Amino acid sequence: MTWYFGDSGNPTLNTATGLTAQHTYNNAGSYISSAVVNLNCGTVTLTKNVSIINCATTKADCSCVLPTGFTPNSDGQNDIFYPRGEDIQQIISFNIYNRWGELMFSRSNINANEPSVGWDGKYNGKLCAPDIYMYYVEGKCASGKQILIKGDVMIIN
Repeated sequence: MTWYFGDSGNPTLNTATGLTAQHTYNNAGSYISSAVVNLNCGTVTLTKNVSIINCATTKADCSCVLPTGFTPNSDGQNDIFYPRGEDIQQIISFNIYNRWGELMFSRSNINANEPSVGWDGKYNGKLCAPDIYMYYVEGKCASGKQILIKGDVMIIN
């Protein structure tokens, strides 16, 4: 696996190889980071936009994070997909869509950091197929500021 960090300001340390990699961005900005996986049947490239803020001049009101994958296999570990964060007063809406835009899961007016209100990977009572699903989370910070987080999550069975 080869990692590309999209950091032209640090060209000598802009790539890495191996299953895991770390990179330090020296400047605030938006970067396109990717991982290239070579398989027997071809190559797969995964790409993510990375936004780096200047901590000296930017103070985040609150943060909301979600994992990039979960395993809803009832083993008691990583079975539920739910919003986590600091200083989040309320999750206004939490929606999951499949790749065709069909709403698979929806909750509104819930608390963050509570697995009991998260998605168990099921739709109409049946476990969804391993795939990539899109999420949209609208939240309200303790300061009153509203945030919108969107991304994708993979069901791993």
